[in-house]
Amino acid sequence: MQRRPPRRSGGPGKGGARAGAAAFVAVLSACLGLLPATPADADITLASKTPRIVAKVGPYDDRRRSRIHTALNAEYLRLWEMGLRTPVARAKTKTFKGYPYLNVEDRNRDGTADFYSYTPKAAGGHTLEFGAFFDLAGDGTPDWIVFNGGSALGEGGAFKIVYWSHHAIDRNNDGRFDTLVVDCVDLDGNGRIDPGVSAWFYDANFDGKFDAAEHIVKGKVTRIAVKNRRIDAKTAMKTFQEIRIGSPFGTLFDEIARDIRAAR
Repeated sequence: MQRRPPRRSGGPGKGGARAGAAAFVAVLSACLGLLPATPADADITLASKTPRIVAKVGPYDDRRRSRIHTALNAEYLRLWEMGLRTPVARAKTKTFKGYPYLNVEDRNRDGTADFYSYTPKAAGGHTLEFGAFFDLAGDGTPDWIVFNGGSALGEGGAFKIVYWSHHAIDRNNDGRFDTLVVDCVDLDGNGRIDPGVSAWFYDANFDGKFDAAEHIVKGKVTRIAVKNRRIDAKTAMKTFQEIRIGSPFGTLFDEIARDIRAAR
């Protein structure tokens, strides 16, 4: 089963989401006890009504991207802390090797699914392959996906643990994700994650390849330097350090969105 975070930690369980990060890394590098549903649960669809958080922050707008990211990351952590719910939909997939069962939940019980996890067995099991999803366009298709990252040392104490995640955005709502946001950034190089800092990697012209990147520090945007086509994002994860201009964006998040849509 998924582990729940300490209630005051602000994020998901142990940093470990190294296994989850490793799965993400493998896909990106290549291209870049659950219970039976009750009748009430089965009636919940993926887009039965507009969730409160979507009504608050949507639709997507580049000018508000940092504020939307902050709000949806907080919502993801809130949903994660609620703990496991009875799935409202399921699917069998090939997206994550060893985790063929997708479970979709409505964690906040607002009538719209919002959380997903991939498990090794139909009955559930321990997993680090999970996250949240949002439909900011309101068309029944996930266009903002959060994927569990892990934990790392952060600023503010010798053993301050912070939790991080990946966010993928379909900015133009064409069914293909084109923006990756990572919040495990160490700008000063001291080995600790900086609070309020995220690295944004863009497929700006929607051709399936990375072509721009920026840091957003507490709402302030700065372009990330590029040297020999390498984007110096100063992330704590080696894979993100190696993203270059022209690298394929990858299809992991497209596949997750397709799995969610296929769940019944």
